[in-house]
Amino acid sequence: DHERVWYRYHQLFADSLLTELSKAEASELYKKASAWHEDNGMIFEAVTYALDSADPEFMADMIDAALRQEIIWSSGNLVLYSSWLEKLPAQVFAKRPRLSLNAAFVWYLSGRFDEALQLIELAEADLAAQPASAEVEKLLALAALYRGSIAAVHGDVERAIELITFSQSRLSRTDHMAQARAHFGLGLANELSGQSDDAAKNFLRASDKAQSAGVLHLAVHARCSAAQVLIDQGRLHLAEQACRTAIDMADGQRFPPLGVALSILGGIALERNDLTAAEQYLHEGLALSRQGMLLDHVIAGMAFYVHLTACQGNTAEFLKAFDEVNAIIEG
Repeated sequence: DHERVWYRYHQLFADSLLTELSKAEASELYKKASAWHEDNGMIFEAVTYALDSADPEFMADMIDAALRQEIIWSSGNLVLYSSWLEKLPAQVFAKRPRLSLNAAFVWYLSGRFDEALQLIELAEADLAAQPASAEVEKLLALAALYRGSIAAVHGDVERAIELITFSQSRLSRTDHMAQARAHFGLGLANELSGQSDDAAKNFLRASDKAQSAGVLHLAVHARCSAAQVLIDQGRLHLAEQACRTAIDMADGQRFPPLGVALSILGGIALERNDLTAAEQYLHEGLALSRQGMLLDHVIAGMAFYVHLTACQGNTAEFLKAFDEVNAIIEG
């Protein structure tokens, strides 16, 4: 490069050299490359090289290290995290309770609740066999938090609030990431039980805590969840304000979690009978949500879009959109 630090072989020469390596030699070199990238703060590249090593234990250790970093969650790239985890054999999760819990949270966010619960159970069993410590206490609190979050999604509000409140009392107030997830779970439980004011407050607290942790995805998602509650209350101005704040947080980035903010702005425009603005916001928002495979965001956007097509009198597009929503929900 122009600083005479980086260099690379021509791709053809590199490919030729790789053919001279045995699988064992290649695996060791990939592990060295992975460790170097981790040491130099390039965790995504470190995981990529670890996966190329085809060594399950090393892969698990590097993915475990990556998912421990709060900043890794900022993009909310569930497609990427899922692709990492799907390459791991089931046996590597044993005796790695932190990895099991982080993987469980990825599956929870992806709607794969049965798989999430299996990993939570595995983590709890591993932790039960360990001597008491602050770390064990924290991980058990996170297990309760994730169980509570899943209970909230399933509509078991009483159980959700019990578990999440229990976990909050045992998690450090300075653990902004965990507290953000806890407030989000409580917001969801409040929303399902019709406590809309409490729901909005908890979603906004979750956004603030996530922003403090530097986790942009959750900060945006939680503020947009508050906006959806505010729309249901008829407080369109505050809902619009929440979405625009979420967009400002991204500082010009157009990343998938912003899709729902744009879709909600489309819904607000629809409520104001500005069909042109609504269509523009919804097309952009849905494209971003689909890009990130954020299905709950797609469903939220499609609900507004179905309403838009009905207002436009576009029967064919209405039926097409309605069928897409049903396919996602059933799917």
